Amino acid sequence: MKDKIWQDVPVWAQDQEVLFESSVQALNLSPEDILADNLDLGFLGPFIRPAIVELLKSGKLLGQVVADPSQTFVTVRGNKLLESAVQTCMTQNRDDRIRDLKASILAALERNPKPFDIFDKGLQDCVRQIAPTQGVPLQPDDIRIWTALEDRSR
Repeated sequence: MKDKIWQDVPVWAQDQEVLFESSVQALNLSPEDILADNLDLGFLGPFIRPAIVELLKSGKLLGQVVADPSQTFVTVRGNKLLESAVQTCMTQNRDDRIRDLKASILAALERNPKPFDIFDKGLQDCVRQIAPTQGVPLQPDDIRIWTALEDRSR
């Protein structure tokens, strides 16, 4: 019966699992990781920078708890065959993920309606590159991942 269920479902939608999960706190992202280098906040920088630092450290924005970093999780989901490739891309390719996160933050400040598509695309491109080297028997179009930031404090 199980084989019948999966018959009409695309490969990328089969056997979905959480492939990577980490609390924001456990990622050990310092404000410098996010705000250093080429993250130009323009004339708003002096106002936005302290707010981002406070948000990363305590989960507070303008004195209100928005999301507790220990209870807010970055998750990546997809076909379970991709777990090792996703783990590699999220841990060993950390600098690339931080670069994509910075670009996503800038896109959000520029009012891009889907700013974190930048992060998702970078991660998916990495997984598509790494998966074949790890023997994953999927075609590039069948390699798809989904990311989410989940607040589990309530």
